[in-house]
Amino acid sequence: MQARRCGRSGRISQWDPKIELHMQKKTNPNSKHRQKYREGPTISGRESYADVTNQPGHYVIYWEIKGEVEDNILDACCREMDLSFADHGYVVSRKTNSIGPLELCILESGAFKKILDNFISNGVALNQFKTPRCTNNHVLLKILDNCTTKRFLSTAYSLD
Repeated sequence: MQARRCGRSGRISQWDPKIELHMQKKTNPNSKHRQKYREGPTISGRESYADVTNQPGHYVIYWEIKGEVEDNILDACCREMDLSFADHGYVVSRKTNSIGPLELCILESGAFKKILDNFISNGVALNQFKTPRCTNNHVLLKILDNCTTKRFLSTAYSLD
């Protein structure tokens, strides 16, 4: 699996494929981890974005979740995702505040359906559409931001 570009400029430009693989394992309904917790909530849709509109830039992860999850669990997920970016350059940049804290946005139910509906109404064939996992498409980001119900900022690398 290759790293994907996640924005045109700024220090945050690579999506770590290890994160994607980790998220796929945790959300795959056939994985051993999911079989153990089949009754619990699942991530039904995910998206990411490298936000470089403000300095320092930071990653934004969007999740649509089926089921209920307590805020303290989501806060811990945000922190753990940030810590799982094991690239030395990322870690140093986070510690020196050259890259801002990872942001986890929780979406209302149906957010990815709204994205699909928007693209289909603009002429994309249903069988040809696949929601990207990393985007800088302004229309898609506007839909995601409008559907965001909760936001969490990572406390990893915070100065104590």
